[in-house]
Amino acid sequence: MELLDGETLDSRVKRTGVIPVVPALRLCRQVALAIGAAHERGIIHRDLKPENIFVVRDPEVTGGERAKVLDFGIAKLAGNIGKHHRTNTAVVMGTPRYMSPEQCRGGGAPVDQRSDIYSLGCVLFTLVVGHPPFDTMATGVLIMQHMSDPPPRPSTCAPHVPAEVDQLILRCLAKEPAERFDSGTELAVAIDALLALPSVTSAALPAPFVPAIAPTATTLDQLVTYVTPASLLAAARGRKRAYRRIAVATLIVTATAVTVSLSRSDRESSAATQAPAPSQVTCSRAHRRRAR
Repeated sequence: MELLDGETLDSRVKRTGVIPVVPALRLCRQVALAIGAAHERGIIHRDLKPENIFVVRDPEVTGGERAKVLDFGIAKLAGNIGKHHRTNTAVVMGTPRYMSPEQCRGGGAPVDQRSDIYSLGCVLFTLVVGHPPFDTMATGVLIMQHMSDPPPRPSTCAPHVPAEVDQLILRCLAKEPAERFDSGTELAVAIDALLALPSVTSAALPAPFVPAIAPTATTLDQLVTYVTPASLLAAARGRKRAYRRIAVATLIVTATAVTVSLSRSDRESSAATQAPAPSQVTCSRAHRRRAR
């Protein structure tokens, strides 16, 4: 087993905020070539994300760094790469922030090498922008966004990203697999073409990074998530039950407040009725003085 000396892309993004466009493209080109070689052998990674891409120093490559793809733990052998490979029925496997729409569907939805292209598009988006295209802690919301919401244009989040890089990332993030690059090798060729454009090689540097306070809770991307449609339905039902409890509690508090107010009003009315009128007291005292 090779001993690697370097850091994951996730660690680098946390340390630097974003990675300049050209180095990000070079690293993702290497990743595209690596998964392209896997695709030619019928292997689909299914869990590409910054934590699974390790960067080491290598003076022999352009840029002086080499990216290595790690953790084929949930990879699948597709047999004939021209045919779709079906995942286990009713199981969604992967890391939510980087899963393709077809992975999110689960339930035996067809998944092939173009799923890795989508995930690598999410990785490249993260490198140049600083966060994934869809970024929330709610797993169910992430899954719905991957399946139905259009991804944001990277340059709307990071103005230093050239329009050509926008187009490449958005093609990777197409909802329909047929609209993406067909393989990692094809994506690597497209990145090579971008790296030859002056508008890309002279792209402005990103704004200075201001470190944010790290969250104390474990983030979704530290785990490979196994989600079933039943669990999503249970989560939705749980939210409905919570809303009902809040509504009932509000009604109880309101009813209690009204009851207390009416009770206080009744006591004040009763006290006012029992107290003698001032004129009666005055007349009674005057009558006693005359009697004396």
